[in-house]
Amino acid sequence: MGGTAKLEGKNLDAALKMLHDVCHILDQEGIPYSLDAGTLLGVMRENRLLPWDTDMDLAVSSNNAHKLKNIRRLIHKAGYLTRLRITYKDLGPVKARSYRLMRIYTRRFCFFKKEQLMDIFFKYKQGNLYYWVVDSHNPILQSCEAKHLDMLEQHSFNGDNYSIPKDYDGYLTHHYGAWRTVRKDWNFRLEDGCNCSAEQPFE
Repeated sequence: MGGTAKLEGKNLDAALKMLHDVCHILDQEGIPYSLDAGTLLGVMRENRLLPWDTDMDLAVSSNNAHKLKNIRRLIHKAGYLTRLRITYKDLGPVKARSYRLMRIYTRRFCFFKKEQLMDIFFKYKQGNLYYWVVDSHNPILQSCEAKHLDMLEQHSFNGDNYSIPKDYDGYLTHHYGAWRTVRKDWNFRLEDGCNCSAEQPFE
């Protein structure tokens, strides 16, 4: 769901700086977040950002969407551009025109979509589940049990502390299955355990 520039070389350096800068701002402003998806996978399995990945992923509760909007100026001041993305149709509990994610770009590469580097997904809690939407052109509703994401803890990576789900093992297992096994050809549309089927009832 990201760009096309892999996280290696100068792109990796820019990504690590962005991760530090953005998460530092979130911490300073008291906005809980967690590393998510492929970023969480790479950090917990290999202590690195996956070099074949093309962006970074964070997650915040939809309850903090307004707070995230209000700190965009701080993210801009740190040298980045932001774009808010919405959903265009109802997808289960996530209603049309709800915030889907905030996308963050380096200012230097703002005109080149392939250089986007971070997506912050808004996750909507309903009952005992969290729901969120991935992909804009052919959107997919995803979900997981709230117990995987409700509790956060600090994890040291690249000289900084970052928030991760306390039950990262359960969350990554739900997402990827045997997540400790390296898979470079993993297809989120076909294999992601978080994907909701069309027949799935919603709480």
